Amino acid sequence: MRTFALFCLLIFRKCFAEYASANYFCPDMHRQQIVDISQLEGMWYLIEKLVHTEERHQTIRLTSCPVIHISEDRTTFTTRNPLYKFYDSTYGAQYPYNTPNVPTRNPTDPRTTFVNEQDFIKQNEEYDRKTTYDHERRRANYASYMKRHFSKKGLKIYMSDGSSSIEHYLQYNTSNPGFWTLSGSDEAVQDNIKHFAGTTLVLKAVGNHLVLHVCQSSREVKELYTMILSRENYLDSWDVHSVHGMLNRQGLRTTFVEKTCNGAESLRLTLLIVLIASTLTSLF
Repeated sequence: MRTFALFCLLIFRKCFAEYASANYFCPDMHRQQIVDISQLEGMWYLIEKLVHTEERHQTIRLTSCPVIHISEDRTTFTTRNPLYKFYDSTYGAQYPYNTPNVPTRNPTDPRTTFVNEQDFIKQNEEYDRKTTYDHERRRANYASYMKRHFSKKGLKIYMSDGSSSIEHYLQYNTSNPGFWTLSGSDEAVQDNIKHFAGTTLVLKAVGNHLVLHVCQSSREVKELYTMILSRENYLDSWDVHSVHGMLNRQGLRTTFVEKTCNGAESLRLTLLIVLIASTLTSLF
């Protein structure tokens, strides 16, 4: 018996250590409070990937230019416990819910008698008001409140770098649209693609760029990185430096960087030089 108790204690300590490690590894960071998901939909280009678990100071320039497409998942999610789906209903025709304890005659009962037609109309209206209108109004208000504050919605994120692609299915709460969680298994185009499970935070969402912070913490894999996305295949250097500063202020390392879509900025600079040269030539 003592051996069994010691074994249970060791299992508990191990599980608690993993839980604490996961919470420490994936902290709830400061993120953008107002997020309009409809403004995030569409295609984005991956400009930089900053790996925060690396202590090395290294910048890797890749020749690929990955694209990410964000769209709404039309799958319906429910947050209401089906065991309590009738808790706001009346308890019966003769016992309306949440009404004063006063005698109320049931006009739908054929055994009920009335003094005259006016008495019938009055009792019928009183009965409908107490058993139908109030109940439907409560249910409508409750459904509207739940949909506005606590309903869940889904996102589909498709990622491709030209040689491989993967699609993630995530959920978010309408009251917290900047916090996304994995909602199911991924559907990969190739079997050798590593699947993802974890959370994604919207740290910054402005007109031309988006910053997503991704955390995966499990027994096998621990990943912590940030993606800087742009609507075009380039992003101005001051915007990139601004994101680096934001991450540093939150205690994240920005020393290990994977730069993609590198040819776009140089091409943009070349076109700008050619345009200036042609303008000067036309002036002189």
